[in-house]
Amino acid sequence: MSATPSRLAWIGMAAALAAASWAAGTAHAQVRLRGPATHPATFIGIAAAPGSRIAVFSARDGRRLKFLTTPQPGGGVSQLALSANGRTVAFQRALGTCAADISTIPAAGGKERALIPLTGRTLPGDPSYSADGRYLLYSTSRCLAPFRPLVHLRNLRTGHELCKSAAGFAIPARAVFVNGNKQLAYVTSDSRLVVRQVPSFTMVTHPAPPR
Repeated sequence: MSATPSRLAWIGMAAALAAASWAAGTAHAQVRLRGPATHPATFIGIAAAPGSRIAVFSARDGRRLKFLTTPQPGGGVSQLALSANGRTVAFQRALGTCAADISTIPAAGGKERALIPLTGRTLPGDPSYSADGRYLLYSTSRCLAPFRPLVHLRNLRTGHELCKSAAGFAIPARAVFVNGNKQLAYVTSDSRLVVRQVPSFTMVTHPAPPR
């Protein structure tokens, strides 16, 4: 019996989540593998050092090879996302109480820069790159109630924000773009596949496949 498209999508997402979960257990953080899929040479994660810092680890023995970020006043880093070409890491940088931005740094090492700056008390987070590297999906919310969560889609080549939707949902850190950036897919905690249209963010939910 052939697999249905929704089942194939779920299988692909489940495989990606399994790989990320394995690496997360080593680095104590969400990570993205780099190098050949069967024998990744390194992965990027958050080091359990004084003050959280992004680091490159060996996928063979878990050794920390180098730090990518330096400690800064105001807090640490979280919510990592590696670009499709593996060259850039986007992440949330805490800037103090009720303050954060989305910053980037080259995966090979280099200068950190703010991509989505803090605006008043509106906190950006949950960055996610499209497969072709053209777009960044991220969320914002107010620091204090009412939180008013919004989902944003930005063209990284032009810097223009293509849409901003009061979708009323948080973007899972492991959501991925599919079908030519026209949809966003992720697996829920109860193993259902959720597919949202971009930019409307309307939702279709597929049940978990039978075991």
